[in-house]
Amino acid sequence: MFEGNAQYNIEDVKNRTYLADFQLNPNTGAQLLASNIPIETLSPGYLPNGNEFKWSDYEYATNPYFAINKVRNGDTKKRFIGSFSTTYNITDAFYARARFGIDQVNFDGFAIQPTGLAFNQPGSMTTDQSLQSETNLEGTIGFRKDVGAFSVNVFAGGNQMRNTFDGINLSSGQFNRPFQYFIANGRSQNFGINYSQVGINSLFASADIDFNNYLYLTLTGRNDWFSTLDPKNNSLFYPSVGLSFVASDAWASKPAWLDYAKVRTSWAQVGGGAPTAYAITQTFSAQSQQHLGQTLMNVTSPTLPTLLTPYTSTTTELGLETKIFNNRLGVDITLYDRTTTNDIVNATLPQSSGYTAVALNVGKMKNRGIELMLTGSPVTSENGLSWNVTLNTAYNKNEVISIAPELGLTSLRLPGATTRTENGWITHYQGQPFGQIAGSTYSRNASGQIIYNSSNGLPIAGPVVPLGKGVPPLAVGLNNDFTFKNFTAGFLLDSRWGVVFTPLPAHTVPSLV
Repeated sequence: MFEGNAQYNIEDVKNRTYLADFQLNPNTGAQLLASNIPIETLSPGYLPNGNEFKWSDYEYATNPYFAINKVRNGDTKKRFIGSFSTTYNITDAFYARARFGIDQVNFDGFAIQPTGLAFNQPGSMTTDQSLQSETNLEGTIGFRKDVGAFSVNVFAGGNQMRNTFDGINLSSGQFNRPFQYFIANGRSQNFGINYSQVGINSLFASADIDFNNYLYLTLTGRNDWFSTLDPKNNSLFYPSVGLSFVASDAWASKPAWLDYAKVRTSWAQVGGGAPTAYAITQTFSAQSQQHLGQTLMNVTSPTLPTLLTPYTSTTTELGLETKIFNNRLGVDITLYDRTTTNDIVNATLPQSSGYTAVALNVGKMKNRGIELMLTGSPVTSENGLSWNVTLNTAYNKNEVISIAPELGLTSLRLPGATTRTENGWITHYQGQPFGQIAGSTYSRNASGQIIYNSSNGLPIAGPVVPLGKGVPPLAVGLNNDFTFKNFTAGFLLDSRWGVVFTPLPAHTVPSLV
């Protein structure tokens, strides 16, 4: 038997809006504008000579109309997704299966910062072209058979994953002819080539045992070999076991109001290697300059390579699922405990080291939580009117148990995870939830009063401490669907709770007047 499917998508986008606090985001300039100044006074955003109409001495407060009318970008993505499989039944019980899958993306994009832009007066442009593909080749052999009250399904096999990225970037700036946007027009031209390949080889096995269609046991085992790790430390085996009991099918007689009841529990391990290719490889590039007739080399990898090992995540779950009153009301609840050890992260290094970060296996992190889903049908009528409600709630308590006690580390600042003004960072602190927003506080005297700089009147920065967290521990979603005959309508309410937002202290905000 042969099966196959293919999908081809083309996405063509012009002038995506820049996001966050990026200066080309038109909303950034609009938010910085005083509320008593009509925004229309900034239109059309540029002067007769084509330069940006500046409304502030702060050059990065881009005129929002200039960002809309002059800034240009675009990209095209062509994506092919295909999967093909064939199965051969050796006997009634034994079978062999081969599968192949591919996901390939062709990307072609450009971005133009036009001539006259306040913070980049000469203008610049970039173009990017890339081809990224992931292929999976898998072969399995299996056995399935019913033996009395038991049903057995066992299989084993292997998988080969390959992910390849091949891209080129061209950039140009300081245009010889203003307002003419092509690479050759720039006095400053650069290019970059990026190629990487990541692979994972895997062997796996699974066994499903079913007793009388109400008691289920699942056993799995998998071993991965990661190309992103040293061959001496790139192997990881992780097993799992799951047990579930469908009580409503096991009972000879059950209450009339009970439609379905299931209890489940599981223990599982998963793991992984370094998230990027060549994380443990030292790379250099040749420079055009020479010294005493010898070619100079430059370190191209910003991350100091180290001997890494796979990380492991172990999860224990316990769940209950039930439906009552002719399936009018349902409850699905899960309790879990997850511990991650030897996670692979980048830690910031001083620039004097020649690197910006070092990749490390660090400590232990624990997640405990509860997930609850309630479903209900308050209205179900014979005339075709129905109302279905689903409430999803999840609470997760996260804690960094340890970071690197052997190195004396109790906190870890993530490289690159900083505010634009570089006065706030994402930092892990031992004993606290991961991903804390850290920044400097105000310096205070013995009475607790803020100390001000006598020369400019601004507050003086104090020590760097955790200021807040950006990962909400509580999530709640409420979905309502209404159906009447052939018409359907619905709405969704989604919320996140427990996040702490931290504003920039006054001594870090640039003057806009």
